[in-house]
Amino acid sequence: MNINSSRTDAYGLHESSLVKENVGDEFDSGPSEVKSFSRKRRVQDKSSALVKQIRRLGCFLSGCSRQMPNQTIPERTVSHWIATDVCEVADVASSKVNVTFTAEEAAERFRNTIENLIHTLKYDEIAMEYLEDDQREAITGIFIDFILCQEGLVHDRCFTFESSTDKYVAGKTIGLMRIEEIESYLNAIFTEQAAEASKFNKLRLRYSLGDMLIDYLNKKENVPDDVTPKVKASVDFRVYEITYEKLLKEIYPFFQTLLAGRGFFSELGVVFNFAVKFRQQLIDSACVPLTSSNMLTVGLRTNESNMREYFNQHVMDVIFSGRCDGIVNAMFDDTSFGTDNEAKPANRPNLKFGEELEYDVKDSRARLDDIFTYRLKDKGMCYRRIADERGTRYGFDDSFTVLPFYDSQNWFEINCTPYHSGDQLAELSFEKVIEVTDSMRK
Repeated sequence: MNINSSRTDAYGLHESSLVKENVGDEFDSGPSEVKSFSRKRRVQDKSSALVKQIRRLGCFLSGCSRQMPNQTIPERTVSHWIATDVCEVADVASSKVNVTFTAEEAAERFRNTIENLIHTLKYDEIAMEYLEDDQREAITGIFIDFILCQEGLVHDRCFTFESSTDKYVAGKTIGLMRIEEIESYLNAIFTEQAAEASKFNKLRLRYSLGDMLIDYLNKKENVPDDVTPKVKASVDFRVYEITYEKLLKEIYPFFQTLLAGRGFFSELGVVFNFAVKFRQQLIDSACVPLTSSNMLTVGLRTNESNMREYFNQHVMDVIFSGRCDGIVNAMFDDTSFGTDNEAKPANRPNLKFGEELEYDVKDSRARLDDIFTYRLKDKGMCYRRIADERGTRYGFDDSFTVLPFYDSQNWFEINCTPYHSGDQLAELSFEKVIEVTDSMRK
């Protein structure tokens, strides 16, 4: 699946093509403003701008006999004299526009770029996670496929090493100018990671897959670091500053936990979009660093700016729908379920949802049960005469009910009657359940 084509919403959020199918927005990975990293890069940017300017003027240049093909004969007789070096730069840009590479050729070029950066900057380890051994061959392959997937050249899949050429999308190519732009992102993130390690005098220079992926997305999407850092004191009276850089490092661990290590390339983009959209709210909600609570988890529990509802609609529903559509298609089409997550039915079936909430209990059984049922009744959800061996059901009517019960001494569960999306009474009931559990958590 290609999560490349995009636009930006009013919040500066880039939504993936998964989102496009479900909520009408896309994930922006088109040309963005990039800092110059070399003289060669500056020439490219200059030439690209000049080509657009020349085409807009509709002129031919001093010392340049080429005429604009979309002009009429009378228009072509009008000369606008521009410096000769401009024509030379325009020729360079024009030649780059016409050069394309296959997915395999682009992968090889990116591999050479990454290996040169690792060697030149003297990286000691490229690892899957922070404490794991060097795995640069496999990680480089995963990282390159992740990049190419966003450009529409590799099928969407989980973060596993894949050597088969079946992973490439047939017939897709990529232009030289886009390759050079991507190489500028790679140069930037590897250089900045090395500089950061040097600043803290780290003995070994290393880069983990998670940091690499998020740094690349952040550089490619050109997300501004416009947040106000949060200064927080810990129990040992040490003062910590919670910054956007710290938030970035929390995204991939949250993504891995959320999808139990089975998240897709495109789904990481969806989670990344959520994090950068609510970056200020997440930092404002953050606890003291060095705790076990992930910054995104804490923010969702705090629920500033109603971010939890947004997360459910624009992250969980998108991920669930994308996976469910593939399974349902396979059932109706009598085909095997693939992992590329690309097929979408023209008319999605009206599937039923049935949430099961689970909470780790620290209070006594009787007290927690009394509090929950009392607050449900206070919301208008009364006892329903529906037999269930596990306990009593509550609801506004018998069509949608919730069943609170203990799965064990340590787990309090709430089962919900399955309902169709768009069932207003069911959605209202479920909203009241969330209000009650939130009040109890606080």
